[in-house]
Amino acid sequence: MYIDRYSIKADAREHLRSAVPRPYYEGLLFLLVAGILTGLSMALMASKLTDAGVETYMKYVMAGMYEDAVRYLRTLTPPTADYLISNVLDLLRSIVAVGLSIFAMNTLRQKEASLGNLLDGFGRFFPLLILLVLMRFLVSLWSYLLVIPGIIAFYRYRLAVYLLLDHPELNPLQCILLSGQMMRGKKWELFLLDLSFLGWALLASLPLSFGAALGSLATLIVGALGSAAILGWLLPYYELSCVGFYEAVKTPIQSIPPEE
Repeated sequence: MYIDRYSIKADAREHLRSAVPRPYYEGLLFLLVAGILTGLSMALMASKLTDAGVETYMKYVMAGMYEDAVRYLRTLTPPTADYLISNVLDLLRSIVAVGLSIFAMNTLRQKEASLGNLLDGFGRFFPLLILLVLMRFLVSLWSYLLVIPGIIAFYRYRLAVYLLLDHPELNPLQCILLSGQMMRGKKWELFLLDLSFLGWALLASLPLSFGAALGSLATLIVGALGSAAILGWLLPYYELSCVGFYEAVKTPIQSIPPEE
């Protein structure tokens, strides 16, 4: 099935220019919230990883004392509680990302959108939480076989979140099954849509990479701000395009898949 990706992206760009509130502001707000959650998660995971600890570990490795190096590395790993909290923070960030999807759906459908849509995913917290966990589990399960089956599974379930937002009467598993049905013969088209944003993603990474390469805190901060300025435009552009794809391929739900 051919999907007119160019029209989808052109429509997304038009909404970027004309929509109120501006999707750019929503993109920046999402970056701020997601950045805070990501920073907290990274801080927990690196709580015991100090320069002195890394230096000691490398001394063991350079001396060929590999068993001692492994034992010492275990002392640097975060406790189980930190792992759990980090996973919770990652899931919260995913719920916030659903809020960006809600904003994009409202904007594209010319419904009343607001910057507060970013937190609207928490209104359906538990169904979304179950859905996201199920999707991660299924994609990971397929990825254990080979990389390609994992990628195919990732695209097979891409519409599940939109389906849950559009059809609150469905449970997470039914949304996953319906997404698989709707994506038959269309996964390649969505992959090509994603691929068309690769150049923009590389461009957005350049300021941060350049600032980090210079090695000073000031250049790192300036680089991060430069990347954020591009991502604030790119993320809503991408999400509007993904919602446009969903609008193009969705079909009326005539039969709801049974729970398995």
